[in-house]
This record gives sequence, C-alpha cells and structure tokens, in this order.
Amino acid sequence: MNPAVMVMWTYVQCCWAKARELSKEDRGSASVEHILWYVAAGLGTVAVAAIVWAAIRSKAEEPLPSPAAP
Repeated sequence: MNPAVMVMWTYVQCCWAKARELSKEDRGSASVEHILWYVAAGLGTVAVAAIVWAAIRSKAEEPLPSPAAP
C-alpha cells in the first residue's frame, strides 16, 4: 500500500480517537477534516494507480524481440 495513504489513515484514526474521547455522545458525525483526509487519500491512490498503469501500458506497447535462430 502507498506509504502516504498509510500515514494519512493513521492520522485519521488518531483524530477520530481524540474526537471520541472529547464527545462520547456524538458518535456518527464526520468533520470536514476527516472528509478532506479521505479525499486526499483517494486522490493519492488514484495518482499512484495512474502512474503504475501508465508504466505497465508503455512496457506492454514495446515490441517483443524476435528470437534468434540457433
């Protein structure tokens, strides 16, 4: 998994743990910061996937070398 995504996920989990400690009665809400972190993680994942996919496609489009006769 992308290390940047892991860092963001860990940060989000820590923020949620702090938010739960501060207000036990509010269990279902997500702050704007949480939503932005998820959006950033999603965009980071999409960017990495696009880079990897482009590398795979460029390698796949290269012609195969013809085998040499023995």
